[in-house]
Amino acid sequence: MEAVIEVIRSIRHARTERKIEPERFLEARLYSREDRADLSAHAGAIEALARVRPLGIYEGARPSGDRGIVLVVKAGEVLLPLEGVDLERERQRLEKEKGLARQELSRLEARLQNENFVSRAPREVVEVEKGKHALLTDRLKRLGEELASLG
Repeated sequence: MEAVIEVIRSIRHARTERKIEPERFLEARLYSREDRADLSAHAGAIEALARVRPLGIYEGARPSGDRGIVLVVKAGEVLLPLEGVDLERERQRLEKEKGLARQELSRLEARLQNENFVSRAPREVVEVEKGKHALLTDRLKRLGEELASLG
């Protein structure tokens, strides 16, 4: 359910950021890195709450030819294929998101390299931080790929 909420939140944020009218439905394609059954089960809620129609949910990576606004979420990527996307503005948004992810990754790396933290913190906490590190590393990679695809 956490993935569903993140997808809805990301789409709504993208709509607000780009000043897309609330009554306008957008097409959305969700490329899931996980089992898509949970996302498919909540497709109706995603469509209604994010105002997207049609919503396509696919397993695997997004095809390289797909163009539009790409939202990087834990479950994968959401593509909003909009006509007339301002590429420069989208590039700036991705750069900003990449910078924030880099800051967070640096913070996590410093924490994980701190011998006091690693030796004193409960093992579960250290494992959670390592999981966050892996997710951020993947997120940075995907953001870099998206920036490269914009040219």
